Amino acid sequence: MRIAQPCDSGAPGSAEGELDEETYDWIETTLARRPEIAGILTGHAHTPAATTFGGRPLVAGPGVPWTLRLPWEGEQVADRDAPVGLSFHVLDDAGRLTSHFRVVT
Repeated sequence: MRIAQPCDSGAPGSAEGELDEETYDWIETTLARRPEIAGILTGHAHTPAATTFGGRPLVAGPGVPWTLRLPWEGEQVADRDAPVGLSFHVLDDAGRLTSHFRVVT
């Protein structure tokens, strides 16, 4: 079973990242061909999130240096006072993926 498949979202000359439609299509095609892939786990996105993509769970881990505020949380984009977070993922023998989140103080 493949545990990791890198997917670089870096944009040359920018501190931000982005995935283009071709990359999204590649991910969906890969997932369709690989039913043993239990889910998609991604590094920090400055806000932990969970959704589905290509019929699999997608979990984005929290950011370490700061947290991105959601639109209803105020005008400032970054919350630099939020505690650091991290996520732990467990894949059990039945192929179920469970993600746990912790705050580091």
